[in-house]
Amino acid sequence: TRLTELNTSFTGLRQHVAANEAGWKKIYDSTEPLDVPMPDKWETSTTQFQKMMIIRCLRPDKITPYVQNFVKTNLGAKFVESPPFDLPGSFSDSSNVIPLVFVLSPGADPLVALMKFADDQGFGGAKLSSLSLGQGQGPIAVKMLENAIKQGTWVVLQNCHLSVSWMPTL
Repeated sequence: TRLTELNTSFTGLRQHVAANEAGWKKIYDSTEPLDVPMPDKWETSTTQFQKMMIIRCLRPDKITPYVQNFVKTNLGAKFVESPPFDLPGSFSDSSNVIPLVFVLSPGADPLVALMKFADDQGFGGAKLSSLSLGQGQGPIAVKMLENAIKQGTWVVLQNCHLSVSWMPTL
């Protein structure tokens, strides 16, 4: 009913869903509802944006990929694709009191690129220490940081989300 209030193109949608449950259930049950055609007239009589509104009602968990597809189709891929990470540019913005902090998405791992960059900057090998944080790793990280401060080396602390209680100490 709220869709009908927004646009008269949705008039009769509620009744159609009730009367054609099997057709709408295909969209609801699909792992990729964006690829399932809307039942009957709703496939041809609605715009891509209106279909997105219907998907939002039926499958709110799938609205993000639909919006990304909509933006990509109508504005271009550059508006949904992340720009490549500029490690040298980020490094130039850092200092001895402003560290680089990487907030990663699942599956992302900048360590190889960071190690190559460290080598290029003359901080590879023994001048780069790395530690994956977790239970009990805080004191080890403190020693690594103290040594790095004294020796002018780099420290990479990974999985900081596993040591939230230790972050204020850092």
